[in-house]
Amino acid sequence: MKQPFKTASILFLAFALMLSGACSNPKEKEEKEISLYERGLEAISIMKEMAGNDEFISLFTGDAELRSILQEAGQGDFSQPAAVYRIRFPKAAFLSSLLDFAETDLENLSPSLEESLKSKAFSSVFTQINARFGGNNALAASSICIAERIFVYDGMKENEIYLYTYENAVPAAVTFLKGENGAVSATGRFVFYDNSKADTSDKDIIELLTVFGANIEEITE
Repeated sequence: MKQPFKTASILFLAFALMLSGACSNPKEKEEKEISLYERGLEAISIMKEMAGNDEFISLFTGDAELRSILQEAGQGDFSQPAAVYRIRFPKAAFLSSLLDFAETDLENLSPSLEESLKSKAFSSVFTQINARFGGNNALAASSICIAERIFVYDGMKENEIYLYTYENAVPAAVTFLKGENGAVSATGRFVFYDNSKADTSDKDIIELLTVFGANIEEITE
């Protein structure tokens, strides 16, 4: 009588372990399947909330023009991007543009310091874009509503920037930096134009990035 009971217990335990695995694996898989595209949208959602909250903005500035720029951004419709562009810089092209801009070389930097410098320069791409197309006020406004997130994404092979453009909202750029053990840091910021320059458009940004050696492709997910 003991043998059937023992066999049944083993079968029940095996079934329970299989059921436990079936319940846990989909969740783990779902977490890993969140794309950079979706992570970027999460950051933009936080940015919109920041820009649309007067109390939040008042913590950082009392300047009427900056508040106006951010309030207008906060009223934008970010529900669905009109187009999304993935921006990558080949290492040689990016390093060359960095050296030309700085008018120096990296011979006296250690490999780790050189890598740190390139990451900082990569992170500042859209800071420079804001300064070029929006001026000082746009640069200051964008710095108030920066959204930062850290998560694990094993599929990332190199640093990337996603540029999200909209029909009825300002563009937003999210920079993804690859870390160790699958860690990724995402930094999102609005891209502001100078309203006095009516001919400025998303294409101007794309063209400028191309001049600096960027590889740009439109993506849908």
